[in-house]
Amino acid sequence: MRRVEHSSTIERLEPEAPLERPASARMATAHTIVAALFLLILGMRIQVWQGFTVGFGLAILLLPLWAAQVRRYRGAGWLIALTFGAAASGIWLTQAVAENHMTSQGILIAQSIVILGPAVSIGAILWTRTVLTPAQIAMIYGVGLFVRAIIDGPGGMSYNQNPWKFEYSMPLTVIALGLALSTRRRWVELLVVGALAIVSVLNDSRSLFAILLLTGFLIAWQMRSSRSTRRASTARVIIGIGIAAAVVFNVGQALLLDGLFGEATQQRTISQLDQSGSILLGGRPELAATAALFAHQPIGYGSGTLASLNDVLVAKSGMASIGYDPNNGYVENFMFGLGFEVHSITGDLWVRFGLVGLALAALIAWLTIYGLGHGIAHRTGSAIVIYLGVRTCWDLLFSPIYSSVPSLMLFLGLALVLKTTKQAPAPAQDVHEHGRRAQAPSRFGVGS
Repeated sequence: MRRVEHSSTIERLEPEAPLERPASARMATAHTIVAALFLLILGMRIQVWQGFTVGFGLAILLLPLWAAQVRRYRGAGWLIALTFGAAASGIWLTQAVAENHMTSQGILIAQSIVILGPAVSIGAILWTRTVLTPAQIAMIYGVGLFVRAIIDGPGGMSYNQNPWKFEYSMPLTVIALGLALSTRRRWVELLVVGALAIVSVLNDSRSLFAILLLTGFLIAWQMRSSRSTRRASTARVIIGIGIAAAVVFNVGQALLLDGLFGEATQQRTISQLDQSGSILLGGRPELAATAALFAHQPIGYGSGTLASLNDVLVAKSGMASIGYDPNNGYVENFMFGLGFEVHSITGDLWVRFGLVGLALAALIAWLTIYGLGHGIAHRTGSAIVIYLGVRTCWDLLFSPIYSSVPSLMLFLGLALVLKTTKQAPAPAQDVHEHGRRAQAPSRFGVGS
């Protein structure tokens, strides 16, 4: 495949070739409409029962279309299989600890749906890649998320104070980056990322600003001159992403301490540093609670298990060890009011689904890092995929699983890497295994 010398232009990526194309143009149109409706409804998160949404139901109905697609992507089959294994592990753990814990069948069902629904939805998003472009997928899904945000409206005092941070940043960022991708120009993507970063600064969104800052850096890196004949390997790019993340963290911390986000945010950052010695630990004391719970019961607690008084005390002791005062109602009401909530995807998967859930978190982390590294190494990483990938890395450590599901589904649906085929390249009218035209390699990275 010939190498493209200029990385500032993103050629249009055609929908990836399905295993079997629809028999007629009418069927192809029907598939396109179905895919668009599915993405819109999935993004809207219309709940039916115990967290089960209409979008999850549509994903199940579309199983005959996407089941065969899963085999085409690295890790997709393992992701779905391990998710079902984690759900089973959560049920077993709930029964295993029932002697000394109260349990709830309703919570068990809801927590199982929280991971099973996204798993089947990711499979369906993979299928939409055969009939829609990545830009279309992002924009349609983003519109669904925006409709959901409008329906929900302000959800409380903090939401009223900062609607951008808590309601609208995610859908509007997805829509804006989808539109930027449709222009096929990297400089447009970089400009949009910069504008979103400025909006985040003005609205006290520290984590989003850091995510966008790293996204912009990785986009700019792909725009460098590509005269070298040696293409960067995925492994070297992954290491580079880690180094870039460390640099962004330190730069961001310095900007916070200098008052870039305003005096109130500056004082809060200083307080978190004084309290625990780290912005991350000071801002996310749930990490210390998770560590204490893991040391107390490494096998996990179960998806339908209610925390005992001893569990709460163990978590509080861990939080107190980093200088955080846990006696403020937050621990009892939010973290342990209905089951366990430790404010991170990894922690939630472990505490609810045990060691199988922890293995699932590790797989998600690997698929995320590999998808980012592979796309950037091949200079096909788009702003939307990089943003979602960096956000997923953040959410794995610092965000509750429920609120992370929308971005996680879209990222994995777009970024999972197609398996390499060993067949010889066909004539120019055929499609590469990456979904790109043989005569015109595209510059967008769904996990290419």
